Amino acid sequence: MEAVNGWLKEELFNDFHIKESDDVRKSVEEYIFFFNNERPAYALDYLTPRQFKEKYYGTVSTFC
Repeated sequence: MEAVNGWLKEELFNDFHIKESDDVRKSVEEYIFFFNNERPAYALDYLTPRQFKEKYYGTVSTFC
């Protein structure tokens, strides 16, 4: 969880240019969707978490 918090802070504020006045809750929700569905992970052989789960477990929860 600590790693995800670090990525969230780093990418939201640096890559997505979120400012204090922006809607942080909406931005976090959008980032979680991006992280699970669009962002390939090196540790998952460049699959997204959703793709990895579908490939190896055949199912995906509604939270992805």
